[in-house]
Amino acid sequence: MILELPEDLHAQVGDGTIPPGAIRSLVELAKIHCGLPGRAVAEIAAADSGEYTGEPYSWADLARDPLQVATANAEQLPDDVYTTGIGYPLDRFSLTEKAGRDLARWANLDGRDPGELLVRFGAEDLAAAEKLGALHRAGNGWSAAIVGQDVADQLVADQVKELLKRAREFAKWSREDSPAEAGEAPEDGSVDEEAAKAERQREREAQQQARREAAAHNAVLGSACVKHLARVKVDDRVVRVLSAFDLGSELDKIALRGARYGLPGWPLEEQRKNGTTKTVYLDRADAEKKAREFLVGARSAAEIADRQVVLLAMARYADEHAVAQSQRSFHTLTPGGQLPFSGEVIDQLDELCAEKVPAHVLDRGRDDRERQAAERAKDREDRAWLAEQYEGLEAMSPEQRQAVLADHEQRFGPYAGARWQLEQRIRELDEVEPPAEEPTASNDEEGEPAA
Repeated sequence: MILELPEDLHAQVGDGTIPPGAIRSLVELAKIHCGLPGRAVAEIAAADSGEYTGEPYSWADLARDPLQVATANAEQLPDDVYTTGIGYPLDRFSLTEKAGRDLARWANLDGRDPGELLVRFGAEDLAAAEKLGALHRAGNGWSAAIVGQDVADQLVADQVKELLKRAREFAKWSREDSPAEAGEAPEDGSVDEEAAKAERQREREAQQQARREAAAHNAVLGSACVKHLARVKVDDRVVRVLSAFDLGSELDKIALRGARYGLPGWPLEEQRKNGTTKTVYLDRADAEKKAREFLVGARSAAEIADRQVVLLAMARYADEHAVAQSQRSFHTLTPGGQLPFSGEVIDQLDELCAEKVPAHVLDRGRDDRERQAAERAKDREDRAWLAEQYEGLEAMSPEQRQAVLADHEQRFGPYAGARWQLEQRIRELDEVEPPAEEPTASNDEEGEPAA
């Protein structure tokens, strides 16, 4: 069996670096691609380098799920092996002459430089690769590898064809084709009716485009979350995040808000009668059931924590514009307020995901999140200031207390809810202020009491 391994691993088997129990799993990887066994060994060896930021992989992990370990670092895979959750530059692929023309036409319509285009493989690409016999799925249910440059080239050509189709559709409905500009409008108002009809069509097309973009974002997000958050280190920050969100009673809401939109295998493709497909998203009951199955599938305490972080991240970053407004959850991921660190955990979740998930995956909605983070920081600063003022009120003079009240009004405004409580407290302290000491009688220079 050792001879079935790539030759460059034989020495490591001989010196004991690779344990005998790992050989069978490495041979399985070699049958998929000759470069994958070495990638898996390197991933496990990285745990000893001291630079591994997540939960390190072990030989036991390799035995349980070889492909998950081998594809853990997507950027280090062999050149003709591709996976989800990562953008690949277009120059890695060889396009046919027709695909090249389609790309040029798309760039012209969309006003983009083809060299800036990053290609990502989603659920539709995986399904197409599977039909071609080029897809290999890991046991965890989400890691997958597309093997073969020719297959990847074909998938990219299909993506370019779809991009051109969508760009043409959008351009068609964006053109100002109202005949009103060509002359006076007929008295029967037919031009206005046609213009209104064209406007409604443009709005529908814009909504459909927004849905497609949101769905594409959610698919990339789901793949990235399960790939990069599946091995987080359960440290103080992770414990704080998990303890602040009530997954026990809000699992259905959290799954409905995020996971159903993008976790691999959650959105379903349904065949229409006309031969096209549409994406179907789980309802509340099915989303909760799927989330429970997702958590039950964890094999250790660390993996339970990892999967909870994945669910929270999806609820935080998924774009609900993938569905019609009537089908959205409108749930906001909100921590309970009882814990002393509740006000910080949203920022800690963002910090954790920013460290693990590729930056481009989290670009959508980044400006709003940064604005909200600044508001939360300001709120924490204000609360700390107010607590400090309350603590020192008793030792202040009435004049100093009035100065605090004036500072409070300047900071929060004259109608802030906390002003009344602060004013009431100051009034209570002023009422019990001890009277000023009366001057004591003193003798005049002749020794007589002063008048």
